[in-house]
Amino acid sequence: MKKIVLLLSLVGFVPAAYAETGYVAEQPNVALKSAQGEGGTVVKPLDPAAPLEVLERVGAWARVRDKAGVEGWVETRFISAEVPARIQVARLQDELNKAKAQLAETQAQLKKAEAAAAQATARAGELAKKPNEKPAATEANPPAGPAPEVQEEGASGFSWGWLVFSFAMLGAGFWAGIVWLRERTRRKLGGMYLRV
Repeated sequence: MKKIVLLLSLVGFVPAAYAETGYVAEQPNVALKSAQGEGGTVVKPLDPAAPLEVLERVGAWARVRDKAGVEGWVETRFISAEVPARIQVARLQDELNKAKAQLAETQAQLKKAEAAAAQATARAGELAKKPNEKPAATEANPPAGPAPEVQEEGASGFSWGWLVFSFAMLGAGFWAGIVWLRERTRRKLGGMYLRV
């Protein structure tokens, strides 16, 4: 078993230990030191709520790396695993500002949609009042092409020309049927013609 673990660690399959993230406690005068204990010199002061990468823990001390990449030692009592309230408030304020901007944009779109709906309702009301009038050509409703030829029609929109044509066709069909029936009867009777 030890050989397998050793082999896997050499090949790189055993995951490396990862550093945890911590935050400087919101207390004044927290410093990054060069060594553990009171004998270490101050490398740099740390800002409250600053994020730190915790590399290792030894007793009451932790070796850390700040966002600038500077490493040193800090007492563990000055490191918090929870996100500080200051950062949480800033994040929530950003989210609130984004939500307000989205709300304003949505309200503007809603007003545009309501205005368009009101215009469409007004237009439909106008068209309902004038059912016999043809709508005027507008930008939204351009004419389809050249105006069709106007036929003279009665007050009800009935075309007398079509009625006359229909009766003429009916009469022609009736007359053709009589002629056809006479000729058929004559052929059956051998050329005789009967008058009725």
